[in-house]
Amino acid sequence: MVAGHDRETQRSTFRIVDFAELLLNLAHIDGVDRCLEDLRRGNMESTCAELDFGRMLYLGGVTTFRYVPPQAGENQITIKFPDGVTVCADAKCKIEATDFSEKTVENTLHDARDQFPKDQPSALFVKVPSRWTNEVGTALELLEIGRRFLAADQTNCVCQVLCSAH
Repeated sequence: MVAGHDRETQRSTFRIVDFAELLLNLAHIDGVDRCLEDLRRGNMESTCAELDFGRMLYLGGVTTFRYVPPQAGENQITIKFPDGVTVCADAKCKIEATDFSEKTVENTLHDARDQFPKDQPSALFVKVPSRWTNEVGTALELLEIGRRFLAADQTNCVCQVLCSAH
């Protein structure tokens, strides 16, 4: 910890630098301006989840994706892989104040799945409150819910990511 700065100040500083790095890395991605407009409108947590998903893709070497304007019931991210496969993707988020329950997570996964086309591969990114993953029991429950969702999925959802904030 830097002398003269409390933990909350340092956390805020880290988040600002982290967000600036995210914007720098994603500045060339088609549709990122739509995300910035969503942030200006106050749609913070869900838009940050979309941007975090973009960061994961970018850092994983996937740079051919774009953010698409949201339409009711449609995915918001399209990923094109070098082999020509297109994946419909979406990012969801549970706000920090949300209490954990199996039903809350299941509903989020099922609602997201319903918006994906049945004839294309899809991916889902869900950002959950950090306190959910800080507790081992809850984190294990999240893994089990995700496993059951993929096993029972009747669409082409090939990937799901459950992650928490820093």
